[in-house]
Amino acid sequence: MYKIFLTVVALYAISAAAHATPFLDTFETDDLSSYTKNVVYRSAANGNTISFLTSGGYVHATRGTYLGTNAEQVTFLRKNSLNVGETLRLDILGTSQSPDFYYNDIGLALSYSDDTTDVAIGSSGDKRTNTLAVYLKMQSCSVGYWGYDGTNGTTPLGASSGITPTEGFSNITGLFIKRSSSTDFILGYKTAAGDAAVKTFTVTNTAIGNAVGFYADLRDLGAFTAPMDNLRIEAVPEPTTIATLAAAACGLALFLRRR
Repeated sequence: MYKIFLTVVALYAISAAAHATPFLDTFETDDLSSYTKNVVYRSAANGNTISFLTSGGYVHATRGTYLGTNAEQVTFLRKNSLNVGETLRLDILGTSQSPDFYYNDIGLALSYSDDTTDVAIGSSGDKRTNTLAVYLKMQSCSVGYWGYDGTNGTTPLGASSGITPTEGFSNITGLFIKRSSSTDFILGYKTAAGDAAVKTFTVTNTAIGNAVGFYADLRDLGAFTAPMDNLRIEAVPEPTTIATLAAAACGLALFLRRR
């Protein structure tokens, strides 16, 4: 019986190790060289002063010029793939703070590449293509999302100006994007009650998910976003994997009993 117990424990340990959560970044250092900033949208000929930095073990976004009602949206991406059955997650802290800025949007993004086409500095334009984003809208205490597919950056799959969480904005502890199939992505937020989906996108370009990271739309001088931490990809064991391990454990148990 002791041998059976050890065998089951070993199989469980192997399964857990195979599906451990790999942290892409815990932001304990100042090294953000794995990421590339991309300016994906400008509504006017603005500057290029949104930046990302680490502080106190967290990552933040900030900007150095005032834009007011003009938009400047960026992604900050690294070369890591989100595969089918995996979930990209990010911990968010500080959502209970009062909205201080005209726009202070921050969250997760997926794209086809970490280095996408930029809007030229000093001009307006829309380069939001083959990219998905879910984010906190600090100014309205809501959750927003957008998604673009194909090559036409001006035609979105869908977008929201802000969804008010039923659990309360101050209770949000994270954001997520789950890849449920090669073409389907579920976007949402997390509270103590669990995950809450806000949008499902179906794309045609399966290269979406080849790069992961952040999205920001900051418009106020000195805007400094809520701290973010533990960018990670989580994988859940497939039912077939669990069934195989269970069958193996039963087979080993019978074998050892006969001995």
